[in-house]
Amino acid sequence: MKDFVAIDFETANRERTSICSVGLVRVENGDIREKIYRLIRPYPDYYSSWNTRIHGLTYRDTAHAAPGGLGRHLSGVGGFAVGSP
Repeated sequence: MKDFVAIDFETANRERTSICSVGLVRVENGDIREKIYRLIRPYPDYYSSWNTRIHGLTYRDTAHAAPGGLGRHLSGVGGFAVGSP
C-alpha cells in the first residue's frame, strides 16, 4: 500500500470525548505529502497520569488550545484525503 491517509487521536483521560490532539498524514506513492497536527482542549479538561505517560501531553500543552468539537479543528481539511483509497 503506497497511497493512504492515516489519522491518530490522543485522549487526555479515559473519556472518549477527551480528545487532546489529532494528527493526519497523507502518503502518496510511499512519500509523505501532507501532515496536519492539532492540539485540542479536551472535555472533560483534565489529564490522567496514565494517558500522559503514553503521549506526553499535559494540561499545560492544551490550556490555550481551542476547546473540543473535532469538526472545528479539522475544518478546511476536506480535500486532505481526496484521491486516497
